[in-house]
Amino acid sequence: PLPIQARILLVLATLASNNPDEAFSEAAKFADDFPDLAIARTLKGVVALQQQRPGEAEQFLKQALTLNEGDPLASSYLSRLYLASNQLDKAKQVYRASIKRFQFHPLPLAGLAAIAMLEKDSQTAYTLLERWVKYHPRSLSARLMLAQFYLKQKNAKLALKELQRPPSLDEDNPAYLKMLGETYYQLNAPSSASSAFGRLVAMNPDSIEGYLWLARIARRMKQPRRVKDYLFAVLENDPENEQAKRLLIQSFIEAGDPQEADGVLNELIKKKPGDASVHLMVADVANELGQQERMM
Repeated sequence: PLPIQARILLVLATLASNNPDEAFSEAAKFADDFPDLAIARTLKGVVALQQQRPGEAEQFLKQALTLNEGDPLASSYLSRLYLASNQLDKAKQVYRASIKRFQFHPLPLAGLAAIAMLEKDSQTAYTLLERWVKYHPRSLSARLMLAQFYLKQKNAKLALKELQRPPSLDEDNPAYLKMLGETYYQLNAPSSASSAFGRLVAMNPDSIEGYLWLARIARRMKQPRRVKDYLFAVLENDPENEQAKRLLIQSFIEAGDPQEADGVLNELIKKKPGDASVHLMVADVANELGQQERMM
């Protein structure tokens, strides 16, 4: 038989090749050959989740936790299963049991912190994130999640301090650049924000989110031509992007070009005829065009 590590990789590779049935077959054989190994049951649960079989997935993940109490990987997948069905209390219970045994493991720390942020329990979220960063100071995920927490608290100065303090993080990582750009934006430092997102789209020219942020920043800097260029770059890759169309309408209005705004607006009306926010934009465009009857 293949070594344990090879069996794990075989299941994951088969799942990644979009063949969940074969992956489950391999995971089942793995579990039969190693009946006391938690990871084998965990993999059965992971594949069952991919197959949209949540009931069986829950059963397999619970079996894994019986074999290895508090197992971080099994706990993480079981908690996410509960979160998907809005069972927050069960999800928290699973994560807490995991932290009780693996108090510095990133999976339960991150998972429970995310739930605390969702519930607006800022103190619990901060305590968990600080613990994660303290024991994993080089973890990009930990540092970014703590920076995101600070941004949600409207404390961009602490977010920037977290992103820039030693040990240094991978400054070419797309997730790092996105967080850095958002932080500078909240600090009202548009040039620095634009630089961060500019590096992001230079690395990934198809980054819709990057171009949307560049458009927002250019709008703040009152650069209408750049706003349009960035939004057209979005629409070239995603012609139905609603955020881009809304920003483009606002940009045309601000540039004194209501006819162009009206053309884009009509596309939005066809897509979302009953959307109240779209009809507010109709009033703005109609006012610019002097079409009082459309404002009624």
